[in-house]
Amino acid sequence: QACLFSSSYATGMGGVAEFSAAHLLSILDKQTMERVADEIRSDFADGMTVLDTVELFLRHMQIPDRKQILYVESLCEFFSEIARGGNRLEWSQITEYLIAQRADRQLGPAQTAGGSRSVLHFHVSDRMDERTHRS
Repeated sequence: QACLFSSSYATGMGGVAEFSAAHLLSILDKQTMERVADEIRSDFADGMTVLDTVELFLRHMQIPDRKQILYVESLCEFFSEIARGGNRLEWSQITEYLIAQRADRQLGPAQTAGGSRSVLHFHVSDRMDERTHRS
């Protein structure tokens, strides 16, 4: 299942994508994100196809008619960027992507494992800095 639109539809007059993958998720408010997550968990236990993804996000978002083709194309690109194996997208993949995007914005891609979208892991040290922690 591939999207049939040319990627030129997803770009504005200046050739810049109107709805990037990160932007698609950032425009979801908390309530909408929770409804999307609940629906994915309940109705798509085996993951979503690209068509499922487009239908789900179109159903939950209020995109003006004149921008819907851009939004659909961007959803297809979003799906291909995030879906492992290329044919199914799971909620865990969306949340991993969100976390990686947040780390990239806060630390910069060079500090998040060379921009490979890895999430930083921190470990508690058994050492204590006596200057800042008092027992």
